[in-house]
Amino acid sequence: MKRFYLLIAVAMLSLSLSAAGHLKFKGVEIRGSVSSFVQEMEQQGLKFVSRKDGEVTLKGSFAGYKDCQVLIVASEKTDSISQVVVKMPDEDLWNVLEEVYLDLQKRYSEKYGEPYTEEYNENSAGTDFAKMVALKDGNASFRSVYSLHGGAVTVKIAYSNYPYALKGHVEIIYNDTINEATRQKEINDDI
Repeated sequence: MKRFYLLIAVAMLSLSLSAAGHLKFKGVEIRGSVSSFVQEMEQQGLKFVSRKDGEVTLKGSFAGYKDCQVLIVASEKTDSISQVVVKMPDEDLWNVLEEVYLDLQKRYSEKYGEPYTEEYNENSAGTDFAKMVALKDGNASFRSVYSLHGGAVTVKIAYSNYPYALKGHVEIIYNDTINEATRQKEINDDI
């Protein structure tokens, strides 16, 4: 009987996920094979850079910002895309990072409404250098999460890992619910 209820729960979850549809990036649903999605992104003006270990890297403009890196994260087994990550250009000044973050947060809030979750944690004294050190050490966090039909979009300030420089970037992460559930099932099947 427990198995029957489990099957019904899985079926209902599958129906609700399929009813929600896929999340969109640059107006294109995050679905299908990686190569077909990359082709659509190239038609949108992004340029292919590389493919390695389930990640495809593209480069181009996004939301009015030039020289952005776009990572397409996919399952190596099924070739389904679970995430699209946009990395804005690296900056070494905190006030520039904060300005880009607030600009993008405003744009996403105008399009999707207020964030589901917001986190502002700037535990440092006033200088840009001190704030960049806090970001590097994990003591500064700016993050907004938008919960949408088909997934979630996170806008955050992230540390850029350079050996001899304090740099950060704004990152936008698109998580597609349906494809992420497929990826999690693959992981669970391996266990």
